[in-house]
Amino acid sequence: MKAIHRSSLGIFAAVIVLFAALAVFVARRTSVMMTEEAERTVKSVVKETTARINQQLLAVETATRNFAWVVGEHLEDPDYMYRITRKLVESNEYIGGSAVAFAPDFYKEKGRFYAPYACVSTNGQMKSFPLPYDYSSREWYHEAKTSGQARWCEPYFDEGGGEVMMCTFSVPLTNETGQVYAVLTADVSLSGMAEYISSICPYPQSYAVMTSCAGKYLVEPPQGRTLERNEKAIAIREKTDNGWGVAIICPLEDILKGARRLVFFVVLFAVLGLLIIIPISWIHIMRLQRESVVRDWVANKLETAVNE
Repeated sequence: MKAIHRSSLGIFAAVIVLFAALAVFVARRTSVMMTEEAERTVKSVVKETTARINQQLLAVETATRNFAWVVGEHLEDPDYMYRITRKLVESNEYIGGSAVAFAPDFYKEKGRFYAPYACVSTNGQMKSFPLPYDYSSREWYHEAKTSGQARWCEPYFDEGGGEVMMCTFSVPLTNETGQVYAVLTADVSLSGMAEYISSICPYPQSYAVMTSCAGKYLVEPPQGRTLERNEKAIAIREKTDNGWGVAIICPLEDILKGARRLVFFVVLFAVLGLLIIIPISWIHIMRLQRESVVRDWVANKLETAVNE
C-alpha cells in the first residue's frame, strides 16, 4: 500500500513538474516570438514612414530645382520674382512658402536686401511680401550661398515669414561666372509632418520621433518620455535621404502584455487540467488499490483452504 502511495505521489509530482516546465517554456517562447514579431512590425512601419517622408522631400526638391531656371530668365524684372515664388508654392502641396533671396545690393533700387517671399497664411490665403530682415547670416541662405550646393537647413521658427516651425530647402543660383547671385528656397512646415509622425502608434504605448541632421528634434517624444528612459524597449531607427532620423520606440512592457495574457491562460488551463486529472487519477488508483486488496484477501483465503 505504501509503495503504491509513493508511486502515485511520484507520478503526480512528475505531472506537476511537467506542466510547470511546459508553462515556463511557453512563456519564454511566446515572449521571444512576440518580441521578434514586434521588431518586424516596427521595422516595416519605420521603412514605410521613411519612404513617405523621402517622397515628400523629393517632391519639394524637384519642384524647387525646376523653378531655378525661371529666376534667371526674369532677372530684368525684380517684381516678377513674386510670381515665381507664388507659383512654386501653388505647384506643390508640401511647400508652405518660398523666397528668392538675392545677394546684397543685387537690386540697389530695392535696397541692400531683397527677397520676394510668398506663403500660405493661417487662413489659407496666399500672401506675398519682401522678407523684412537681414537674411545674409541665416543658415538657409548663408550655407547654400557659401557651399554652392542645394541643401536642407536645420529646423527654425520663421519669424517675420511664415511664423511657424519649418525647414527650408535652398538652391543656390549662379551666373555665367559661377558666382551665387541668389538663393531660391522652399519652406516645409513641420506641423503637418509632426502630426503625421505623432500619429504613428503600432502599439498602445509606442511613439515616434524625428530628428534633424544635427540631432535637433523635428518631432519630439511625448512629454516626460525620452529614448534614454525607455531602456527596456524596441527602438528602430532609420535615416531619410537628407539625413533626418526617424525612430519608433515600443516599450517591452507594452509588447509582452499579449505574451503574459497567453501564459496566464496556459497556466490557468494547466491548473484546471491538474485539478481534473489528479482527482480522477486518485480515484482510479484507490479503486486499483481496493481491487488489489480484495485479490490478495481472496488469494490468502484460497491458499489457506488448500493448505487445510
